[in-house]
Amino acid sequence: MTSIIAQQFPEKVDPSVSMSAISPVAVRYESPNSVVIGGDLIFNGFFNTDLWKAMDLLKDQYGFKVQQVITSGVGSVGNPTTVYILMTK
Repeated sequence: MTSIIAQQFPEKVDPSVSMSAISPVAVRYESPNSVVIGGDLIFNGFFNTDLWKAMDLLKDQYGFKVQQVITSGVGSVGNPTTVYILMTK
Protein backbone atom coordinates (compact mmCIF):
# COMPACT_ATOMS: atom_id res chain seq x y z
CA MET A 1 0.00 0.00 0.00
CA THR A 2 2.91 2.33 0.66
CA SER A 3 3.93 2.52 -3.00
CA ILE A 4 0.33 2.90 -4.17
CA ILE A 5 -0.31 5.81 -1.80
CA ALA A 6 3.02 7.43 -2.73
CA GLN A 7 2.19 7.22 -6.45
CA GLN A 8 -1.39 8.46 -6.10
CA PHE A 9 -0.58 11.26 -3.64
CA PRO A 10 2.93 12.56 -4.42
CA GLU A 11 4.97 14.85 -2.22
CA LYS A 12 4.20 18.58 -2.29
CA VAL A 13 5.79 21.64 -0.73
CA ASP A 14 3.95 22.94 2.34
CA PRO A 15 5.56 26.33 3.05
CA SER A 16 3.81 26.58 6.43
CA VAL A 17 5.94 23.63 7.61
CA SER A 18 9.12 23.88 5.52
CA MET A 19 10.28 24.43 1.97
CA SER A 20 11.06 20.75 1.49
CA ALA A 21 8.50 18.46 -0.13
CA ILE A 22 6.38 16.28 2.13
CA SER A 23 3.54 13.92 1.39
CA PRO A 24 -0.05 14.92 2.24
CA VAL A 25 -0.75 11.23 3.01
CA ALA A 26 1.62 8.62 4.39
CA VAL A 27 1.28 4.96 5.24
CA ARG A 28 2.25 4.70 8.91
CA TYR A 29 1.76 0.95 9.20
CA GLU A 30 0.76 -1.88 6.88
CA SER A 31 0.26 -5.62 6.98
CA PRO A 32 -1.68 -7.95 4.67
CA ASN A 33 -4.92 -7.24 6.54
CA SER A 34 -4.52 -3.76 7.98
CA VAL A 35 -3.17 -0.34 7.15
CA VAL A 36 -2.84 2.96 8.98
CA ILE A 37 -2.67 6.09 6.86
CA GLY A 38 -2.07 9.53 8.23
CA GLY A 39 -1.63 13.16 7.36
CA ASP A 40 -2.10 16.64 8.71
CA LEU A 41 -5.69 17.86 8.69
CA ILE A 42 -4.56 21.16 7.14
CA PHE A 43 -1.98 20.83 4.37
CA ASN A 44 -0.53 23.75 2.44
CA GLY A 45 -3.06 26.08 4.06
CA PHE A 46 -6.10 24.05 2.95
CA PHE A 47 -8.12 21.09 4.19
CA ASN A 48 -6.19 17.91 3.29
CA THR A 49 -8.62 16.30 0.84
CA ASP A 50 -5.91 13.86 -0.30
CA LEU A 51 -6.16 12.08 3.05
CA TRP A 52 -9.85 11.32 2.53
CA LYS A 53 -9.31 10.43 -1.13
CA ALA A 54 -6.68 7.90 -0.02
CA MET A 55 -9.16 6.42 2.45
CA ASP A 56 -11.76 6.11 -0.32
CA LEU A 57 -9.20 4.52 -2.65
CA LEU A 58 -8.34 1.84 -0.08
CA LYS A 59 -12.04 1.18 0.58
CA ASP A 60 -13.27 1.14 -3.00
CA GLN A 61 -10.39 -0.55 -4.82
CA TYR A 62 -8.70 -2.69 -2.19
CA GLY A 63 -11.55 -3.79 0.10
CA PHE A 64 -10.42 -2.12 3.32
CA LYS A 65 -12.95 -0.94 5.91
CA VAL A 66 -12.48 1.98 8.30
CA GLN A 67 -12.12 0.79 11.88
CA GLN A 68 -11.03 3.95 13.65
CA VAL A 69 -10.13 7.59 13.01
CA ILE A 70 -7.77 9.13 15.54
CA THR A 71 -6.44 12.68 15.83
CA SER A 72 -3.52 14.20 17.66
CA GLY A 73 -2.29 17.76 18.01
CA VAL A 74 -4.07 21.03 18.71
CA GLY A 75 -4.26 22.61 15.27
CA SER A 76 -1.45 25.13 15.65
CA VAL A 77 1.57 25.66 13.42
CA GLY A 78 3.85 24.09 16.02
CA ASN A 79 1.45 21.26 16.85
CA PRO A 80 -0.81 20.61 13.84
CA THR A 81 -3.78 18.28 13.98
CA THR A 82 -2.73 14.97 12.47
CA VAL A 83 -5.34 12.41 11.46
CA TYR A 84 -4.65 8.65 11.52
CA ILE A 85 -7.07 6.23 9.86
CA LEU A 86 -6.95 2.54 10.81
CA MET A 87 -8.39 0.28 8.11
CA THR A 88 -8.68 -3.51 7.98
CA LYS A 89 -9.85 -6.21 5.56
